[in-house]
Amino acid sequence: MDQHLPLEEQRLRLSKLKDMEKPSFKSFKLQNLVSSSQLFKTRVKLIKTMKDLKKNHENTLRRSRPHLGQKERRNLLLFLPLGALIDEQPPQEFRCLNLAGYYILVPLKTRQSLRFDFITNSVNFHVNLLGGKNLTFDRFTITAPGDSVNTDGIHIGHSNGINIINSNIATGDDCISIGGASEQIRITNVRCGHGHGISVGSLGKTTDEFVSGIFVRNCTFYDTDNGVRIKTWPALHGGMASDMHFEDIMMKNVRNPIIIDQMYCPWNQCNPKLPSKVKISNVTFKNIRGSSATAVAVRLNCSSSFPCQKVEVADINLTYGGKEGPVKSLCANVKPTLKGKLTPTIC
Repeated sequence: MDQHLPLEEQRLRLSKLKDMEKPSFKSFKLQNLVSSSQLFKTRVKLIKTMKDLKKNHENTLRRSRPHLGQKERRNLLLFLPLGALIDEQPPQEFRCLNLAGYYILVPLKTRQSLRFDFITNSVNFHVNLLGGKNLTFDRFTITAPGDSVNTDGIHIGHSNGINIINSNIATGDDCISIGGASEQIRITNVRCGHGHGISVGSLGKTTDEFVSGIFVRNCTFYDTDNGVRIKTWPALHGGMASDMHFEDIMMKNVRNPIIIDQMYCPWNQCNPKLPSKVKISNVTFKNIRGSSATAVAVRLNCSSSFPCQKVEVADINLTYGGKEGPVKSLCANVKPTLKGKLTPTIC
């Protein structure tokens, strides 16, 4: 399909795929692609083996781009429905991105840009980025109802050098979640609404996991369950989360504005009586202000086996106007360095 067609013409052509008995996969050039989740809701035959995937991809490209050589065809983008890859990894020459119910296989060697203006109402993660390197999400808008389950805005794992800037994310789960093997993640000037805020983790559930170089700056949270959060599972696997910095942040009616939770155990999937094995160190919470929806505005609950190390809390001004009493903090297994004016009093 010619990506230089007007957007409405692209929608019209894609809608016609619904009436095809055996629609084939479509490959799209990365350059100048404007899309939303609604554009790709077509019935597509599932591919259950990697051999079929490669064969179908190549055949589709030969038919739709007969004028391209093999090298040029490798620089095209392949859309797949969820469930298309079963018990197998993407081909080595591709990087895998899960977007609003579709896998997107991005050629590793491509130098073109991928543009998405908005995504709305995915049934699961809106964007699931695995194995990404040096990618930027700029002026990115994601929306979903506040009560929708598991609708993370952007989930990042096994990635390095990811930037999320100047964006607006409002979902029913984490606006942004950062999983294991992620390094140098920068989140700047993001508005995060509803849902669970911005989370590092959860870590330590299935294997030893490592995260470092997380920078969240100049962001605004409104009506979320959490603001900035680090969460690890108790009792299970180890790992390390270090060099994480949360600075210049505004909270508006947030239930847990600042939280380290090393007893994260939803649905009783672990033994909460045993401490977390994930080590947390070199963490900064600085210049965080606004309003808390609960009396406990700062909660630092670290592991008794591996207490948090080198945690700095500076220039905090969080207010609470409810009936639960004065605003306060709760701390366990951590001795933070305190700087500047602090409301509430820390630890």
